[in-house]
Amino acid sequence: MFVMIITKDTVKNALRNVKDAVTAADAVISYGKVRRSGRHELKRLLTEPQYHVLLSRISAVLEPDSYMPEPEGYRVSSLYLDDLAESAYYEKLSGVHHRVKYRFRWYNYSPELIHLECKEKRGDRIFKRSAAVSRNCLESYIKGDYRLLDACDAPVCREVSRLSRERGLSPRVVVCYTRQAFQHPLSHTRITFDTALTADPRFDCLFSRGSEALFPVPLPMLMPAHMSPGCILEIKYNEYIPKYISELLTSHSEVLAMSKYVLCRDALNLIH
Repeated sequence: MFVMIITKDTVKNALRNVKDAVTAADAVISYGKVRRSGRHELKRLLTEPQYHVLLSRISAVLEPDSYMPEPEGYRVSSLYLDDLAESAYYEKLSGVHHRVKYRFRWYNYSPELIHLECKEKRGDRIFKRSAAVSRNCLESYIKGDYRLLDACDAPVCREVSRLSRERGLSPRVVVCYTRQAFQHPLSHTRITFDTALTADPRFDCLFSRGSEALFPVPLPMLMPAHMSPGCILEIKYNEYIPKYISELLTSHSEVLAMSKYVLCRDALNLIH
């Protein structure tokens, strides 16, 4: 008779192998889904009271995402690019169904992790491509030197270099805000609350904490003065939003048609 002795270590190893296999499979499925069908993205404009109510509801049932070590959130900075025709700006205003937008993005004023991203909208789906770049690459690009982008293997880097030469793609504005982000692990639903939106037309102090506070951006006056907006709510998902999350997010909030890039460009135009 064959007898198998099962120890705690045996069980732990078996569970670890199952977990690794599930994680790997999920990564493949998620990668294929994003590449094939993109994601949906909804935006809402919240008043200060609505922001606090919905944040309390969501934080009680969803885990913070891996980028948010503190409950207060983290600072997101993006250097947006546009061409000589200002295509990204005007195509957004016109509601063009197929449009692209390019940006460099980093977090908490740190140059340790910088991504060059292409955000593409096709109908009601959002597709995103990105590549990690160095601080030297970003600063060289701002000065009009594209050689470090040319040396990158990622297609999005060579694409930005080509468009910069052919269509005059160049930096337009630095957009910053504080983000509190939460995610549903199974449905790939991500809920973010973005506050303290600021804009800066200068590109020489990208990693200086607080430098962009000189240009606070008031959110659109879509509601009465006594209900001044306080937050941009973003809901991103692949195929569906779990019903209980959708119910938690119920509010009389306004749909936000404009992007942060457009809001900040408009704010700077008013200042200047």
